[in-house]
Amino acid sequence: RKSIIIALEGVSDPGNVGTILRTCDWFGVNAVGLSKNSVDIYSPKVLRSTMGALFHFPVMNEKDVKEFARTARARHCELFVTAAEGGAELQSVSFPPRSLVVFGNESHGVSDPLLRAADHTLTIPKYGKADSLNVAISCGIILSRMRTQLTDTLPTT
Repeated sequence: RKSIIIALEGVSDPGNVGTILRTCDWFGVNAVGLSKNSVDIYSPKVLRSTMGALFHFPVMNEKDVKEFARTARARHCELFVTAAEGGAELQSVSFPPRSLVVFGNESHGVSDPLLRAADHTLTIPKYGKADSLNVAISCGIILSRMRTQLTDTLPTT
C-alpha cells in the first residue's frame, strides 16, 4: 500500500504550517507529524491557513520526530530528510511506495541527528540566485514529484 507521511521539525511560522497542511491535503498525504518545537496547529493563523485541510487526515501534534521516524520505519517507510544543499537532487530520487519526508526549521533545517538517521537526503536543485526556498514551497515541489512518480509507477490501492 502506498503511504506518504510528512513530518515537520521545528517549523515555526504558522503560515508555513497551514500552507503545508493544505498542500498535504491536496496531494493526498496520509498523515503529518509536527515536532514539539513546531508552531501550535490550533493557533488561529494555522487554522485559517489550512482552509479546513487539518480535518481531512491525521495530524499528530507535539511529536518527537525521531520517535515518529522510528515508528514509520517499523512500518516499512523509508526516511527522507530535506537539505538546502548536499543531498540527492530531487529529480534523481526514486521514491518507494512508503515514504516519510521530514522538513526542518525555516532557518536551521533538519537537525543533525535526523540527518544522520535518514535513509536519503533530498535537495531541490537551485538554478537562480535566491539564498533559500520557503519550506512550504519546498514541500509542494517534493510532494508533486512524489505523487507524479508514485502515480506513474504503481497502481492505486
